[in-house]
Amino acid sequence: MSTEYTTVSPAQPLRILIAEDNAVNMMVAVTILNRILPGATILEAANGVEAVEKYNESRPDLVFMDLQMPDRNGFEATEIIRKTDPAAQIPIIAITASDMKEERERCLQLGMNDFLHKPFVENAMIALLEKWINPLVADMHTIIPDIQSSDTQHFNIAILKQYLSADIIGYTFLLEIMEATITELRKLSTQIWQHDEQWDDTDLKRIGHKLYGTATTVGLMELSRMAADMQVNPGVPGEPRKLLLNQLKEELDYCIHLLEESTARLRYG
Repeated sequence: MSTEYTTVSPAQPLRILIAEDNAVNMMVAVTILNRILPGATILEAANGVEAVEKYNESRPDLVFMDLQMPDRNGFEATEIIRKTDPAAQIPIIAITASDMKEERERCLQLGMNDFLHKPFVENAMIALLEKWINPLVADMHTIIPDIQSSDTQHFNIAILKQYLSADIIGYTFLLEIMEATITELRKLSTQIWQHDEQWDDTDLKRIGHKLYGTATTVGLMELSRMAADMQVNPGVPGEPRKLLLNQLKEELDYCIHLLEESTARLRYG
């Protein structure tokens, strides 16, 4: 069966820098860009320090900059880039899960040009590329395997398909993103188990932010809700917080089970 994809055709090969600390979101973004920009060089940075370094090394044609990253956040990285390279007009697109007016204003003041909201949606990325690079876009039709979770209230794979605007996605990609998600969730589950009484508000809000980005992208609905709540209210220290973290860990482990189940079904039929 042949598969057709939307492709963007700029006058010359492009260099796109993505600064994003979430491994699952990075995988989705890179996959989308490789499909719609065949031949482009995709540069990856896991934090703001790497983003500035790779910007200076390669002078990309466009930057997708996550606002919340370790070591140096997206605001700080953008400010450094604009101060050290003031003559450049390279578009910097803020990646954010928020729609706060104050955050948008700060982005514009620091020299960012536009916004891409999480989770990544293919059509939104295409629209930004059209706006800031002005490429030619062709029609596309894609194919996706017919697979569902045994509990779509907690894991709805249709969400992932929707964000990618795909009727059919390759089996390899679905396996890779689900396996990457399993790895990330296992890490968080272990961290919570080992340090559940040591987290302060800042730590838990950071975990909630990272977890929300993963859960919303993949379609882990209840986990996404719990992570969003944690970003706002990490719980009162003591028994209330311990109960919250136990509930979160239970949901993490259940999502891992559902992902493993779906991965096995996809792999072996």
